[in-house]
Amino acid sequence: HGLIELDLSQNQFQGGIIPELGKCISLQSVNLAANNLTGEIPRVLGALQHLEIFNASSNSLLGSIPSDLANCSQLFQLDLSRNSLSGSIPDELGRLPQLNQLLLSDNQLTGIIPQTLGNLTRLSELQLGGNNLFGEIPPDIGQIGSLQMALNLSFNRLTGDLPSELGNLALLEYLYLEENAFFGIIPQTFASLKSLIVFNVSFNHFTGPLPNLPTFQQMPTSCFMGNDGLCGIPTLPACMSITASDFTSKETNSIQQTVGAIAVVIAGAITVITIGIWGCLRRSATKLTPLEKRF
Repeated sequence: HGLIELDLSQNQFQGGIIPELGKCISLQSVNLAANNLTGEIPRVLGALQHLEIFNASSNSLLGSIPSDLANCSQLFQLDLSRNSLSGSIPDELGRLPQLNQLLLSDNQLTGIIPQTLGNLTRLSELQLGGNNLFGEIPPDIGQIGSLQMALNLSFNRLTGDLPSELGNLALLEYLYLEENAFFGIIPQTFASLKSLIVFNVSFNHFTGPLPNLPTFQQMPTSCFMGNDGLCGIPTLPACMSITASDFTSKETNSIQQTVGAIAVVIAGAITVITIGIWGCLRRSATKLTPLEKRF
Protein backbone atom coordinates (compact mmCIF):
# COMPACT_ATOMS: atom_id res chain seq x y z
CA HIS A 1 0.00 0.00 0.00
CA GLY A 2 3.04 2.32 0.37
CA LEU A 3 4.07 2.09 -3.33
CA ILE A 4 4.14 5.57 -4.86
CA GLU A 5 5.78 5.07 -8.26
CA LEU A 6 5.76 2.06 -10.60
CA ASP A 7 7.89 2.21 -13.75
CA LEU A 8 7.92 -0.95 -15.90
CA SER A 9 8.33 0.83 -19.23
CA GLN A 10 10.38 -0.36 -22.20
CA ASN A 11 10.47 -4.02 -21.39
CA GLN A 12 8.84 -7.01 -23.07
CA PHE A 13 6.13 -7.71 -20.57
CA GLN A 14 3.14 -9.58 -21.95
CA GLY A 15 -0.36 -10.26 -20.72
CA GLY A 16 -2.79 -7.80 -19.21
CA ILE A 17 -2.62 -5.02 -16.65
CA ILE A 18 -3.26 -6.73 -13.34
CA PRO A 19 -6.38 -5.49 -11.50
CA GLU A 20 -4.47 -5.67 -8.22
CA LEU A 21 -2.89 -2.33 -9.09
CA GLY A 22 -6.17 -0.80 -8.01
CA LYS A 23 -5.34 -1.80 -4.43
CA CYS A 24 -2.14 0.23 -4.37
CA ILE A 25 -4.00 3.31 -3.26
CA SER A 26 -0.85 5.38 -2.68
CA LEU A 27 0.29 5.18 -6.30
CA GLN A 28 1.03 8.54 -7.89
CA SER A 29 2.77 7.40 -11.08
CA VAL A 30 2.30 4.28 -13.23
CA ASN A 31 4.42 3.89 -16.37
CA LEU A 32 3.76 0.75 -18.44
CA ALA A 33 4.77 2.20 -21.81
CA ALA A 34 6.47 0.28 -24.62
CA ASN A 35 5.70 -3.29 -23.65
CA ASN A 36 3.54 -6.01 -25.21
CA LEU A 37 0.58 -5.65 -22.90
CA THR A 38 -2.81 -6.78 -24.14
CA GLY A 39 -6.36 -6.94 -22.83
CA GLU A 40 -8.45 -4.13 -21.40
CA ILE A 41 -7.61 -1.37 -18.95
CA PRO A 42 -8.98 -2.47 -15.55
CA ARG A 43 -11.79 -0.28 -14.29
CA VAL A 44 -10.49 -0.62 -10.73
CA LEU A 45 -7.68 1.80 -11.57
CA GLY A 46 -10.29 4.47 -10.98
CA ALA A 47 -9.77 3.84 -7.25
CA LEU A 48 -6.30 5.40 -7.39
CA GLN A 49 -7.30 8.83 -6.16
CA HIS A 50 -3.69 9.99 -5.79
CA LEU A 51 -2.65 8.95 -9.28
CA GLU A 52 -1.04 11.79 -11.22
CA ILE A 53 0.57 9.98 -14.17
CA PHE A 54 -0.77 6.96 -16.03
CA ASN A 55 1.21 6.01 -19.11
CA ALA A 56 0.27 2.82 -20.95
CA SER A 57 1.29 3.98 -24.43
CA SER A 58 2.84 1.79 -27.14
CA ASN A 59 1.20 -1.48 -26.18
CA SER A 60 -1.59 -3.57 -27.69
CA LEU A 61 -4.37 -2.73 -25.28
CA LEU A 62 -7.93 -3.39 -26.41
CA GLY A 63 -11.42 -2.35 -25.41
CA SER A 64 -12.71 1.04 -24.41
CA ILE A 65 -11.29 3.72 -22.15
CA PRO A 66 -12.84 3.22 -18.71
CA SER A 67 -14.91 6.19 -17.60
CA ASP A 68 -13.80 5.24 -14.06
CA LEU A 69 -10.48 6.98 -14.74
CA ALA A 70 -12.38 10.23 -14.19
CA ASN A 71 -12.33 9.33 -10.48
CA CYS A 72 -8.56 9.88 -10.46
CA SER A 73 -9.06 13.54 -9.66
CA GLN A 74 -5.32 14.28 -9.37
CA LEU A 75 -4.49 12.93 -12.83
CA PHE A 76 -2.01 15.21 -14.58
CA GLN A 77 -1.02 13.05 -17.55
CA LEU A 78 -3.08 10.34 -19.25
CA ASP A 79 -1.18 8.69 -22.11
CA LEU A 80 -2.91 5.80 -23.86
CA SER A 81 -1.55 6.53 -27.33
CA ARG A 82 -0.43 3.87 -29.82
CA ASN A 83 -2.68 1.04 -28.73
CA SER A 84 -5.78 -0.59 -30.25
CA LEU A 85 -8.37 1.03 -28.03
CA SER A 86 -11.87 1.37 -29.46
CA GLY A 87 -15.19 2.92 -28.53
CA SER A 88 -15.78 6.57 -27.82
CA ILE A 89 -13.89 9.04 -25.65
CA PRO A 90 -15.70 9.13 -22.31
CA ASP A 91 -17.44 12.42 -21.53
CA GLU A 92 -16.34 11.92 -17.94
CA LEU A 93 -12.72 12.74 -18.80
CA GLY A 94 -13.82 16.36 -18.88
CA ARG A 95 -14.15 16.18 -15.10
CA LEU A 96 -10.38 15.89 -14.48
CA PRO A 97 -9.52 19.35 -13.14
CA GLN A 98 -5.74 18.83 -13.01
CA LEU A 99 -5.29 17.18 -16.39
CA ASN A 100 -2.43 18.72 -18.36
CA GLN A 101 -1.84 16.11 -21.08
CA LEU A 102 -4.49 13.93 -22.74
CA LEU A 103 -2.77 11.69 -25.25
CA LEU A 104 -5.07 9.26 -27.08
CA SER A 105 -3.61 9.31 -30.60
CA ASP A 106 -3.09 6.28 -32.86
CA ASN A 107 -5.88 4.07 -31.62
CA GLN A 108 -9.20 3.01 -33.12
CA LEU A 109 -11.42 5.41 -31.22
CA THR A 110 -14.72 6.38 -32.78
CA GLY A 111 -17.55 8.79 -32.07
CA ILE A 112 -17.44 12.54 -31.63
CA ILE A 113 -15.07 14.72 -29.65
CA PRO A 114 -16.81 15.31 -26.31
CA GLN A 115 -17.80 18.88 -25.59
CA THR A 116 -16.83 18.28 -21.97
CA LEU A 117 -13.14 18.43 -22.91
CA GLY A 118 -13.66 22.17 -23.02
CA ASN A 119 -13.81 22.05 -19.20
CA LEU A 120 -10.15 21.00 -18.96
CA THR A 121 -8.88 24.47 -18.16
CA ARG A 122 -5.34 23.30 -17.35
CA LEU A 123 -4.84 21.17 -20.44
CA SER A 124 -1.67 21.98 -22.36
CA GLU A 125 -1.64 19.14 -24.90
CA LEU A 126 -4.52 17.31 -26.60
CA GLN A 127 -3.55 14.49 -28.94
CA LEU A 128 -6.44 12.74 -30.71
CA GLY A 129 -4.88 12.13 -34.12
CA GLY A 130 -4.91 8.83 -35.98
CA ASN A 131 -8.32 7.56 -34.88
CA ASN A 132 -11.76 7.25 -36.48
CA LEU A 133 -13.39 10.25 -34.85
CA PHE A 134 -16.15 11.95 -36.81
CA GLY A 135 -18.44 14.96 -36.54
CA GLU A 136 -17.38 18.56 -35.99
CA ILE A 137 -14.88 20.15 -33.64
CA PRO A 138 -16.82 21.36 -30.59
CA PRO A 139 -16.52 25.14 -30.17
CA ASP A 140 -15.86 24.36 -26.49
CA ILE A 141 -12.29 23.36 -27.40
CA GLY A 142 -11.67 27.06 -27.98
CA GLN A 143 -12.26 27.64 -24.26
CA ILE A 144 -9.09 25.75 -23.30
CA GLY A 145 -6.89 28.83 -23.10
CA SER A 146 -4.10 26.77 -21.54
CA LEU A 147 -3.54 24.70 -24.71
CA GLN A 148 0.04 25.40 -25.66
CA MET A 149 2.05 22.34 -26.68
CA ALA A 150 -0.27 20.87 -29.31
CA LEU A 151 -3.79 20.29 -30.55
CA ASN A 152 -3.69 17.27 -32.85
CA LEU A 153 -6.88 16.14 -34.58
CA SER A 154 -5.23 14.87 -37.76
CA PHE A 155 -6.01 11.64 -39.62
CA ASN A 156 -9.60 11.26 -38.51
CA ARG A 157 -12.96 11.61 -40.26
CA LEU A 158 -13.86 15.01 -38.85
CA THR A 159 -15.93 17.36 -40.96
CA GLY A 160 -17.70 20.71 -40.94
CA ASP A 161 -16.43 24.26 -40.61
CA LEU A 162 -13.67 25.13 -38.18
CA PRO A 163 -15.15 26.90 -35.15
CA SER A 164 -14.02 30.50 -34.93
CA GLU A 165 -13.50 29.94 -31.18
CA LEU A 166 -10.23 28.13 -31.93
CA GLY A 167 -8.82 31.60 -32.56
CA ASN A 168 -8.90 32.08 -28.77
CA LEU A 169 -6.02 29.61 -28.29
CA ALA A 170 -3.42 32.34 -28.17
CA LEU A 171 -0.72 30.12 -26.60
CA LEU A 172 -1.05 27.24 -29.05
CA GLU A 173 2.16 26.31 -30.88
CA TYR A 174 1.24 23.23 -32.93
CA LEU A 175 -2.13 22.73 -34.63
CA TYR A 176 -2.60 19.59 -36.75
CA LEU A 177 -5.85 19.23 -38.71
CA GLU A 178 -4.63 17.39 -41.82
CA GLU A 179 -6.29 14.41 -43.48
CA ASN A 180 -9.88 15.06 -42.46
CA ALA A 181 -12.95 16.29 -44.34
CA PHE A 182 -13.15 19.88 -43.09
CA PHE A 183 -14.57 22.46 -45.47
CA GLY A 184 -15.36 26.16 -45.71
CA ILE A 185 -13.01 29.03 -44.98
CA ILE A 186 -10.38 29.18 -42.27
CA PRO A 187 -11.81 31.69 -39.77
CA GLN A 188 -10.24 35.13 -39.67
CA THR A 189 -9.98 34.71 -35.89
CA PHE A 190 -7.00 32.44 -36.59
CA ALA A 191 -5.00 35.62 -37.22
CA SER A 192 -4.81 35.82 -33.41
CA LEU A 193 -2.84 32.56 -33.16
CA LYS A 194 0.46 34.39 -32.96
CA SER A 195 2.25 31.60 -31.06
CA LEU A 196 1.78 29.06 -33.87
CA ILE A 197 4.90 27.31 -35.10
CA VAL A 198 3.18 24.62 -37.20
CA PHE A 199 -0.29 24.80 -38.76
CA ASN A 200 -1.13 21.82 -40.97
CA VAL A 201 -4.50 21.71 -42.75
CA SER A 202 -3.44 19.65 -45.76
CA PHE A 203 -5.84 17.32 -47.55
CA ASN A 204 -9.16 18.77 -46.52
CA HIS A 205 -11.66 20.84 -48.51
CA PHE A 206 -10.83 24.36 -47.38
CA THR A 207 -11.45 27.35 -49.63
CA GLY A 208 -10.85 31.07 -49.59
CA PRO A 209 -7.98 33.22 -48.33
CA LEU A 210 -5.82 32.36 -45.38
CA PRO A 211 -6.05 34.75 -42.43
CA ASN A 212 -3.45 37.49 -42.34
CA LEU A 213 -0.91 35.87 -40.03
CA PRO A 214 2.80 36.29 -40.89
CA THR A 215 3.54 32.74 -39.69
CA PHE A 216 1.43 31.34 -42.54
CA GLN A 217 3.71 33.06 -45.05
CA GLN A 218 6.70 31.14 -43.69
CA MET A 219 5.16 27.67 -43.65
CA PRO A 220 5.88 25.12 -46.41
CA THR A 221 3.31 24.39 -49.10
CA SER A 222 2.93 20.87 -47.72
CA CYS A 223 0.97 22.33 -44.78
CA PHE A 224 -1.75 23.55 -47.15
CA MET A 225 -1.69 21.14 -50.10
CA GLY A 226 -4.77 19.12 -51.01
CA ASN A 227 -7.13 22.09 -50.60
CA ASP A 228 -7.91 23.28 -54.13
CA GLY A 229 -9.65 26.46 -52.99
CA LEU A 230 -7.08 27.84 -50.53
CA CYS A 231 -5.20 31.00 -51.43
CA GLY A 232 -3.45 33.94 -49.84
CA ILE A 233 0.25 33.07 -49.57
CA PRO A 234 2.92 33.10 -52.28
CA THR A 235 3.09 29.32 -52.59
CA LEU A 236 -0.67 29.02 -53.19
CA PRO A 237 -2.80 30.28 -56.09
CA ALA A 238 -3.63 33.97 -56.00
CA CYS A 239 -6.96 34.91 -54.50
CA MET A 240 -9.48 36.19 -57.03
CA SER A 241 -10.84 39.47 -55.68
CA ILE A 242 -14.32 40.59 -56.75
CA THR A 243 -14.93 44.30 -56.32
CA ALA A 244 -18.32 45.87 -55.72
CA SER A 245 -18.28 47.36 -59.26
CA ASP A 246 -17.53 43.93 -60.72
CA PHE A 247 -20.42 42.46 -58.81
CA THR A 248 -22.73 45.31 -59.91
CA SER A 249 -21.66 44.88 -63.54
CA LYS A 250 -22.22 41.13 -63.41
CA GLU A 251 -25.53 41.62 -61.66
CA THR A 252 -26.65 44.18 -64.30
CA ASN A 253 -25.63 41.90 -67.16
CA SER A 254 -27.50 39.04 -65.55
CA ILE A 255 -30.63 41.16 -65.19
CA GLN A 256 -30.38 42.36 -68.78
CA GLN A 257 -30.00 38.81 -70.02
CA THR A 258 -32.99 37.71 -67.96
CA VAL A 259 -35.17 40.58 -69.23
CA GLY A 260 -34.13 39.86 -72.81
CA ALA A 261 -34.99 36.19 -72.44
CA ILE A 262 -38.40 37.03 -71.00
CA ALA A 263 -39.07 39.48 -73.88
CA VAL A 264 -38.24 36.80 -76.45
CA VAL A 265 -40.57 34.32 -74.73
CA ILE A 266 -43.41 36.87 -74.60
CA ALA A 267 -42.93 37.86 -78.24
CA GLY A 268 -42.95 34.23 -79.28
CA ALA A 269 -46.10 33.56 -77.29
CA ILE A 270 -47.87 36.54 -78.89
CA THR A 271 -46.90 35.34 -82.36
CA VAL A 272 -48.17 31.83 -81.65
CA ILE A 273 -51.46 33.17 -80.26
CA THR A 274 -51.92 35.53 -83.25
CA ILE A 275 -51.31 32.75 -85.76
CA GLY A 276 -53.67 30.49 -83.85
CA ILE A 277 -56.48 33.05 -83.82
CA TRP A 278 -55.98 33.82 -87.52
CA GLY A 279 -56.11 30.11 -88.32
CA CYS A 280 -59.29 29.63 -86.31
CA LEU A 281 -61.01 32.56 -88.00
CA ARG A 282 -60.02 31.26 -91.41
CA ARG A 283 -61.43 27.81 -90.67
CA SER A 284 -64.60 29.37 -89.30
CA ALA A 285 -64.99 31.50 -92.42
CA THR A 286 -64.62 28.45 -94.64
CA LYS A 287 -67.30 26.55 -92.78
CA LEU A 288 -69.78 29.49 -92.76
CA THR A 289 -69.63 30.29 -96.49
CA PRO A 290 -72.17 27.68 -97.63
CA LEU A 291 -74.64 28.79 -95.00
CA GLU A 292 -74.31 32.40 -96.08
CA LYS A 293 -75.11 31.48 -99.66
CA ARG A 294 -78.41 29.92 -98.55
CA PHE A 295 -79.64 33.33 -97.60
